Amino acid sequence: MSNGLTAISSSICLLICLWTLPLLGQSRAELLAKRKRLSQQIAQTASLLDQTASNKSQTVEELASLQKQLEQRQELLAVLEKEQAQLAAETKEREDKLAELQGQVVAFKASYKKVLVELYKTKKTSSYWGNWLSFSGWSRSYRQSIYLKELEGKRRRQALLLQKTADKEAEELAQLEKKRIEQEQLLIATKEQQLHLEEELSDKDQLLQSLKRKEGSLRQALKAKERQKKQLNRNIEAAIQAQMLAAKKKARVYEDGGSSNSYKTSSNQQFKAKKGKLPAPVSGSIIAAFGRRRHPLFKEVYLENNGVDYRTAAKASVRSIADGRVVSLFEIPGSGKAILVQHANYYSSYAHIQNAKVKAGQKVSAGQQLAEVSKDPQSGTYILHFELWEGKKKLNPQQWLRP
Repeated sequence: MSNGLTAISSSICLLICLWTLPLLGQSRAELLAKRKRLSQQIAQTASLLDQTASNKSQTVEELASLQKQLEQRQELLAVLEKEQAQLAAETKEREDKLAELQGQVVAFKASYKKVLVELYKTKKTSSYWGNWLSFSGWSRSYRQSIYLKELEGKRRRQALLLQKTADKEAEELAQLEKKRIEQEQLLIATKEQQLHLEEELSDKDQLLQSLKRKEGSLRQALKAKERQKKQLNRNIEAAIQAQMLAAKKKARVYEDGGSSNSYKTSSNQQFKAKKGKLPAPVSGSIIAAFGRRRHPLFKEVYLENNGVDYRTAAKASVRSIADGRVVSLFEIPGSGKAILVQHANYYSSYAHIQNAKVKAGQKVSAGQQLAEVSKDPQSGTYILHFELWEGKKKLNPQQWLRP
């Protein structure tokens, strides 16, 4: 078990270094926004894990959720370390500026004192010898006195201004120090949470061993999921093909290539302009990303994910990512229902759902509820499978959705 913890710790150090590189050019505001987002994601994942904490029949899905939370905490740790470095640099810069201003204040006070002494001498000389001086000498002395008084006022104003500036800098420095201490406390708290998570991940080694003893049933369940995935893929492709054929027939009616094509082109451009800005289809934590990945138990098995999998709360609301039209509702045996929504030449698919709130042919708006996430019969968890297509081309949803 100790070897496992050592390996985990080494991996974390490497991952933190890799995650820190993209953060170097980020501003404080961007880092704060990212920290807030990661904290919310961690809290959400933790809440989902708490819901199944009392369930003794732990699953691969729970392990995936825990690993996702570990990644989020590692990224948060990198953000906090970068923020702390920025604050330290700003604090040093303000300390130097404060020292410079304080030096200027001292210099101006000395100059101010010198002016007062000179002014005193001038006044004394003028009052004592005033009756014996010529008119021109007296006039020159008078002008000098006026000049010194003006200089005194100017010096006084400058000294007061600099003193106020120095006081302000000292106040800002105190605030920065307070902020730095706060960041250090957050960093310590995050590291403590990281250690707790390492322990939980280490405990999952025992779960893996337990699951491996059930290899036969798990492989059967894996095959069933692969069949469900292929069935979903066939249904989506068939529905998209039907829409494309219908569009071609409709296009023949417009022999001049008229408004139908121009409208669809405009809709495609509008949807494409939202890349990276689309809302998530459900509130939850992504436990399986788009693309190819190794199975957590069977290392010789690779899984291909055509979309992303969200682990959610029970019966979470599933919402349309954009304005569109429902083109198909279908059922996948053993995996619940699915809805396909068309957005011009783009399609969004929502699988593992129940209690559909829409019908085929119905227009929907962005954020409108489509259904609820259904319970996975094998793991007992609630997982939404979401896909995004452009025609018959599968897209990575995470490149289109808001982070």
